[in-house]
This record gives sequence, C-alpha cells and structure tokens, in this order.
Amino acid sequence: MLFSTRWCRRLTAARVAIRISPLLVALVLPVLSLTLAADDQKPPSVDDIIAKSIEARGGIDKIKGLESMRMSGTAELNDQIQAAVRIVNKRPNLTRFEMDVNGATLVQAFDGKSSWSVNPFGKSSAPEAGPEARSRELREHTDMNGLLVDYKAKGRKVDLDGTEDVGGSSAWKLKVTEKDGGADYVYIDTRSFLMVKSSSAHMGANITFGDYRPVDGLMLPFRIEQNAAAGKVVMTLDKIEINVPVDEAQFKMPAAAAK
Repeated sequence: MLFSTRWCRRLTAARVAIRISPLLVALVLPVLSLTLAADDQKPPSVDDIIAKSIEARGGIDKIKGLESMRMSGTAELNDQIQAAVRIVNKRPNLTRFEMDVNGATLVQAFDGKSSWSVNPFGKSSAPEAGPEARSRELREHTDMNGLLVDYKAKGRKVDLDGTEDVGGSSAWKLKVTEKDGGADYVYIDTRSFLMVKSSSAHMGANITFGDYRPVDGLMLPFRIEQNAAAGKVVMTLDKIEINVPVDEAQFKMPAAAAK
C-alpha cells in the first residue's frame, strides 16, 4: 500500500531531506475503534484482533467500499518548515502527494506500476521516474484495505509479538510479513483498538497516528508523525473526503517527460 517519498530541498540557507515511507500513504486504512480489556485476560489471537479491528474501523463493507480519498492539511518538517500538503488515493493503489514550499510544489506519485516525482529543490524540476526498487515496493506493499484485511488470501503472515508501550498506552504488536519476506509492524491500542503506530524495517521509518475522527462511517487519523533517519514530518490534516471523484490522469507521469 504504500507510498514512499524522498525529498531534497534547498530553502535559502537550509537544506531539508525527508523520506516518507510507503506506510504513510496507507495511513487511513488500518484503523479501528473498539475496546478490549486485556490486562487480566489471556492475550487474544491474531484473528481476534483483526476481526475486532475490521469491525471497529467501520466494518468490512465500509472498508472495501472505500474507492478514493482526498486529504489536505499542513506538514511540519524537522520542526523548522511548515507547508501545505494534499494527498489523493484511489483504489487499488494509486497515490499522489503534493507539498507547497516557498511558492514551489513538490509532487510524488504512483500510478499502480511506477513511481515518479517532481522536485523543484533538486537538480532538475522536470518530472523524473522513480527507481524500480521503490516502484516494486509500492506494488507489493500498497493495499487500500490495509495490511490486515484478507491477509491470508494475499499471502501475508501475521504474528502477535506481545505488547509495547506507545505514547503511554499499551498496544498489541503485530508483525506482518509479506510474500517477499519484507516485514512491517502494526501496533493496535489494547483498549481503543485504533492503530497507534506502524514501523517498517525495510524503509527505516516509524509512523504514529492520533486525533481519530469519524468520516462517513470510518475512523481516520487526522495527525500523522513520521520519524526516520532523514528527519521528522508531522502532518496535521484539516479535511478528509472519501469516495470523491478522482481523475486518474493525475497519477500518470507527464508523457512529454516520461522515459
């Protein structure tokens, strides 16, 4: 599901390099909202956790009925720079991310097969195709339904790896292994059953989720924070719209610049 972005920008005297993990563009999908008193009980099975997460997110029909999403808000980069951001997702795995900085717009997109970007702060402001490794990762790890829905049918393996403290609350730690052997970790709050964190060893990023609000029957996070070696990004969303008309042309790399 997932969306990967690396930015290099020169802003007057400052240079900022940020990499957004594929898990980010999936921010909206693995979401839940039920309670389970776990302190004095035997830990639930993986399938119990997943079943409750699906119900809490709004139910399987709502999840699979999600055809598109449009999000807007602001991002703070390394506690220094604030920028307007816009994200559009469309089933099955199309993604476009835009960020406005100092009058210029950075773009990162994935058309379902290949990634591409426009980086006005790099060597060239022309659209550039992304590396095949990133495109392959997006093809294999991006999932509009979230990593946990129908995980067995998709060849994934999910293991319960105990609990971990996340922001002062206990969370179930689920290890999600893909067919290619790549592993992501999803952290589910033991009481609210909202996803509070995800991490990816192959991307080297941790993402935390908060400020959940209902949007047309789905519980979605309006605050997302990513921490990686390249830096920190805190995204605060003002608006999330689901099942809105989306023109697929915006996900395609401009033909004149395509390689």
